[in-house]
Amino acid sequence: LPRLLNRFAGNSATAASGGASPASPAPLQPAAVQFYRRALPANCVAFGSPEGKQVFREALEAGFMEGYFSLASQYRTQDDPSFCGLATLVMCLNSLEVDPGKVWKGPWRWFHEEMLDCCVQVDRVRKHGLTLAEFACLAGCNSLQVRRLVHPAFDADPQADAAGLAEFEAAVRDCSRTDGCILVASYSRRALGQTGDGHFAPIGGFHPDRQLVLIFDTARFKYPSHWVPLRQLWDALKLPDSATGRPRGYCVLAKAPGLTAFRVSQRFATGVRQPDSPLLRLARDFEDWLAAEVEVGAPANQIREMSDAIAALSQAAGQLGRLCGRHRLAEAVLSRQRQAAADADAEAVLAALRSLPALGPVGDAFLAGLRQSAAAAGVAADVQLEVDNGCG
Repeated sequence: LPRLLNRFAGNSATAASGGASPASPAPLQPAAVQFYRRALPANCVAFGSPEGKQVFREALEAGFMEGYFSLASQYRTQDDPSFCGLATLVMCLNSLEVDPGKVWKGPWRWFHEEMLDCCVQVDRVRKHGLTLAEFACLAGCNSLQVRRLVHPAFDADPQADAAGLAEFEAAVRDCSRTDGCILVASYSRRALGQTGDGHFAPIGGFHPDRQLVLIFDTARFKYPSHWVPLRQLWDALKLPDSATGRPRGYCVLAKAPGLTAFRVSQRFATGVRQPDSPLLRLARDFEDWLAAEVEVGAPANQIREMSDAIAALSQAAGQLGRLCGRHRLAEAVLSRQRQAAADADAEAVLAALRSLPALGPVGDAFLAGLRQSAAAAGVAADVQLEVDNGCG
């Protein structure tokens, strides 16, 4: 009580003497420009509209909404304007019932955006978003199988473009008729008449007669879920990503059976975004080689292992983190300082790959393709890719 009286007396004296009272925290200022959502363009049909409900009923009766319910049960709003890729992946992981093996909160093991940092640091995603290769890397190191990873050509001739569209429709149909796989689209909103540009979203269903695809938009503060024409979405996949200079694309995800040979750990660091980097040229050349040479029917675990390696290779910046699992890269390579020259960056990655074990029956072809791509990228010829059986 005496302390309270003294405090009151002090405040009264301050007021009487005209002194300023202790400064209060300044109120938070609202953003200069604010929005409450955006109106969908005329080519997009809101899922909750009368027409959208009718499309849903017809697609459900036709058997093309099988994947909808597991995704709808895990539908979430992205936690950050740049987290569309992370939120999409969280939806996929939780709807496919993948156990993260680590606690989210309390006793519960559950995926959340902040947990997805095995390939790209979350703070980096918050600033730059994700590329499709980074998204595939995150999926692979969190126990998902990347069945397909497609970058459609934006300048393909009409015949090749029609073939690519047919393959895309087949993938949409397959994943809409089962709850065992999910197709994720990486596309440009601009091509759909929406504001903004790059975006990730899982596909929740398909209306075959009207050729409409259901997009689960994780930016629910901006747009609701909506139906878009398949052809327009295909065109949106082909616009280039400003971070890579390459078309965006789509991937097909499924829960990976069994164990993997390796995973990219949480300490993996990334950094290459220069489109003219020899390292990125190497990765793209090798990805093209892989698409042409590796049999489509190769065992799923081998395809996933190679996809992980490609995604890691395309994003590494001369200073690699660790590859966790049974095999690890040599510590001497891991501690190597980042080189200023892009050629040295590429050489460092290839040196790290010396310790990469052969990936099953296709391991020799995998390493041969890397050597060929390295030569095409102008990497030093004396850098050898050798399997070090003692690295694990």
